[in-house]
Amino acid sequence: MNYEKKYLKYKQKYLKLKNQHGGVSERYRKKTLHELKEDKDVVLAAVNQNGFALIYASDNLKADKEVVLAAVNQNGFALTYASDNLTADKEVVLAAVNQNGFALRYASDNLKEDEEVVFAAIKQDGLVLEYVPNKFKEDKEVVLTAVNQNALALEYASDKLKNNLKIVLTAVKNKGILLEYASNELKKNWELVLVAIQDDADAFRYASNELKADKKFVLIVLQKYGSQFIHVSDKLKKDKQVILTAVENYNYVLQYLSNELKKDTEFLIECYKKNKETIYINEFIAKFDEQEQGNYNNIFIENNINILHLLENKEGLCDFLINNNLSNIIFKNKKLTEYLKNNKKYDNLFWDKKMIGSIINIALKQNS
Repeated sequence: MNYEKKYLKYKQKYLKLKNQHGGVSERYRKKTLHELKEDKDVVLAAVNQNGFALIYASDNLKADKEVVLAAVNQNGFALTYASDNLTADKEVVLAAVNQNGFALRYASDNLKEDEEVVFAAIKQDGLVLEYVPNKFKEDKEVVLTAVNQNALALEYASDKLKNNLKIVLTAVKNKGILLEYASNELKKNWELVLVAIQDDADAFRYASNELKADKKFVLIVLQKYGSQFIHVSDKLKKDKQVILTAVENYNYVLQYLSNELKKDTEFLIECYKKNKETIYINEFIAKFDEQEQGNYNNIFIENNINILHLLENKEGLCDFLINNNLSNIIFKNKKLTEYLKNNKKYDNLFWDKKMIGSIINIALKQNS
């Protein structure tokens, strides 16, 4: 019933077209469904509107070259409904793959091996490389054509061509993350990896371990892409020069420091001077489990207080203490208490201004 309804829809479209061009014979109005499937004019009108209408044609018309050409020119996938003879017809298959490269999947086995047909298909969509015979995945010209059309086609190249600098470079220029599919040898290549990173910094994760441990290379990367600090070797994660380079443009570097460096107040001061946003990053505390978090939180707070105090950054210290519910520490320090009292910025931070005013006055007397 569904087929009948759909086919009758094409009949109506055909009749409408005929009416627009000088009327239609009464005989078309009385045709049965079977007769419509056999009527070449009706089927041509249908497939010119939608190539998939070929599915409703009779077997005779599915073997009619004119009808099938009309269908695949409208939608290459209509090739799947063509007769076996026509899926083996080079002219028909070329028309299909020029409209949609993936129509190659429905060509005869012989034409799937035809170089002209394969080239036409991958020029239309490089990802068709996934479905071509292996000999084409090993063909430099074919793969380069596919990658130029769609960089993602690199995934389907042969292992040998994934080691071809020209092909892989073409791919990563367009999508740096495709460095993932390069050979292990090319992942050691400075030029290639830097090109990939320029397009997508996260491509650094696919660089070789040798490059991730090469200080000179890593410093070049971190000067622009500090976030890639997470992918450098464990040894370089402890290197202060590397850390300071990354911290200049990445606020979250502190969370990846060793416990020893997290307790190094002087070094944290250096980090702060490089990037003043760094000192306020609290998210990394959550990285520790509940047993360690309390102890580490104390270390973190102590370090921040020491750093801000040494830098004589009263505003920064007050902000930090208040944000961490440690305002009581302010009132133990005369300079900070005076600063808080005289700075209107903090007027709305306390629910009871009269009470906090009394606390400040008491604190000032105690510290005088």
